[in-house]
Amino acid sequence: MKTIFFALLMSIACFGQQLPLSTDLETITANAHIKDLDNEYNNYIGTWIAHVSNLTITLKITKVLDKPLYYGNKQYFSDVLIVQHKITDSNGLVLENYINSDLNIYKIISMRYSKIKQYVWFRYVGIQCGIGRGLVNLKLQDSSKLIWNYLPTSMIITQENCPEYNPNGQTKINLPVSPDNIIFTKQ
Repeated sequence: MKTIFFALLMSIACFGQQLPLSTDLETITANAHIKDLDNEYNNYIGTWIAHVSNLTITLKITKVLDKPLYYGNKQYFSDVLIVQHKITDSNGLVLENYINSDLNIYKIISMRYSKIKQYVWFRYVGIQCGIGRGLVNLKLQDSSKLIWNYLPTSMIITQENCPEYNPNGQTKINLPVSPDNIIFTKQ
């Protein structure tokens, strides 16, 4: 009996605890595993398209299991959604393309799921020097429609803190900020 108890204790200590997606990151321990225990992320997986002004935005959403992440100096593992996106103008010119088979190439990653409100919060790391970084909120309207809200954070970019920044160049945030509640349709 002591051997079984010790083996169970060691497996918990070595692999960390499994926690639901709604877990507050403030409460996790090192090496915890935040898991999509009820498969809430599955409805978000796929390719989604929206047309805003003269832009076509394509989102490719993929679920990744046990992605190693950090909260402060604590490493933990989490099931996440990776959003890779492509933005084209009305002439078909590609303005941004982060759709790639390599899931380590992304700009948008899930951070939090609210089971009560049925939405996922994502972190957008921005483009060159973090320009446009902020939060994206995705909520399922139904199985074929997704509601998008993007909340960029403000920061001052200068050539001092971003040597490659050119204030007269083509640096532009292409992700749709407005209108609120942009509807994406599943393909």
